Amino acid sequence: MRLHAAPPERRRPGWHRWATGLFPVAEPAGWPRAFVIGGYAFGAALLSAVALWRQSGAPATTTVWAEDGRVFYAQALRMSFGRTLFTTYNGYAQLVPRLLAQIARGAPPARAAEVFALAGAISFALTAGLVFHMSKGHIAAPLVRVLLVAAMVLLPIATSELLDNILNVPWWLFFAAFWALLWRPQTGPGQAVAGAVCFLAGASEPLVALFLPLAVVRAFVLRPRREHAATAGLVLGLLYQGVARLVGGTKPFPPASLHGIGQDYAERAGLALLGGMRGSDWLISQDPAVAVAVGALIVCVVVVVGLSARSVPVRAFTVAAVAFSVVSFVVPVWLRGVSAVLKTSTLDEGSRYEAVPLLLLISCVLVVAGHLCSPGAARPAHGVPRPSPAGRWSGRKAVAVPVACTVLFLPTWVADFRDANMRSDGPTWQSQLTVAVSHCHTTHARAVAVMIDPAGWTAVLLCRAIA
Repeated sequence: MRLHAAPPERRRPGWHRWATGLFPVAEPAGWPRAFVIGGYAFGAALLSAVALWRQSGAPATTTVWAEDGRVFYAQALRMSFGRTLFTTYNGYAQLVPRLLAQIARGAPPARAAEVFALAGAISFALTAGLVFHMSKGHIAAPLVRVLLVAAMVLLPIATSELLDNILNVPWWLFFAAFWALLWRPQTGPGQAVAGAVCFLAGASEPLVALFLPLAVVRAFVLRPRREHAATAGLVLGLLYQGVARLVGGTKPFPPASLHGIGQDYAERAGLALLGGMRGSDWLISQDPAVAVAVGALIVCVVVVVGLSARSVPVRAFTVAAVAFSVVSFVVPVWLRGVSAVLKTSTLDEGSRYEAVPLLLLISCVLVVAGHLCSPGAARPAHGVPRPSPAGRWSGRKAVAVPVACTVLFLPTWVADFRDANMRSDGPTWQSQLTVAVSHCHTTHARAVAVMIDPAGWTAVLLCRAIA
């Protein structure tokens, strides 16, 4: 009788292991639910307060920023709610700002500035809290995830235009969508949250479509349907964009030249990673060529360190995050024709275009740090733990790594904490609203222009809505 040997198990190709490593399953924390809820509530309140505190000069709660007043508030006052949801601005829909503008519409006009600032700060805080939770698969160490959230609220470029308004909430959701697509929630509520984050991101900023390749990879390596709430949310958000464009019409941006965009990325992502705004602006003003070289070197170091890790998830994350960092800078700058704006000596010009690329590079650094703190803490998608060959680090080293990261980023966080911006000098909403209401009563006009920030911007409001 001849015995037949069992066929050898088919080994998955290396690229499949790398793709699977992008989606690790986080170990359950085991903390009491009341403690977790209390911690997130405290964190949200703290982050909101810090975001508001970073505004120098006139407080954010006394000023109205740009499209918050001129577009979202003005249109919310004169249009029906349903119509605003399918009204595009600059050729695309902004669902989250439109929803938040309805809160200001329901408040007394004198409180509009407070509503916009608080809505922006709280929305940011909630998004940052979700990033803290969703990143646990790649960053098991809580202290390192705290640094990731700190990097968001203390981002040096954030003071120029990204904080305390509803206009730029989609850019924070843009970054959160990246983490939502990597997250593997094991509960129904978690899957619903992942889907909601991606839907709101896609329905508010169509550039989130740049993450579709990540969703495709996820669909290929994770077959169960319950794993694809985030992908479904992203697709639905982009479908909403398509419907809104058909209903509201389009106003395409004129694409810009790609000439010099690599140097712009090196300065605004690589150099800004360690130089912040003040340090980077100083070096660019002294010697632009050196600034580009230093920025490129920093990016290369991040890549080399990430790829040197013995963890497949860390290496896979490094490739994905750096690739999307480059793409999420180059494509928006090119499509929206802002390369001329970026070729200045100050990083606060067009800072929204560098936020996501910069945060993705910071994420690379912190994923490596989290790996050093907690080797083997996360397991790949097939559920088999992979202990790190480096072994377990002592408690002292687990604290030393976050401290080292803090020392790395703290100088720029402190130096750029309260930089002056185009909102610092006002005018205040209350003073201009008083003038506008007086004008309405005196002239019996149908509408009036209210001065807002930055200088030269106005919001044309119906007199019957504010008088």
